[in-house]
Amino acid sequence: MQMPLIDLGCLCLLPDFRQLLARFPRHIKVNMVFTPYCLALRWQVVPFVLATRNQAPALEKLRRSLRASLAQQPLKLLR
Repeated sequence: MQMPLIDLGCLCLLPDFRQLLARFPRHIKVNMVFTPYCLALRWQVVPFVLATRNQAPALEKLRRSLRASLAQQPLKLLR
């Protein structure tokens, strides 16, 4: 998913998200070097991102975007 560089940078500085990056290094990829700036999450880590309770604006945007994406996906892809 594409994100503004400011949001992506703030997200990577949050302790909750840094713990997820450390726990799932092969499942979360962050591109802050080349445009378009983006965050790639494998489906295995989405529940962990949604379960974070940090109220930071960048993390709130990410959770809203993930929930919206999940609502649009067919059920067979959610497994």
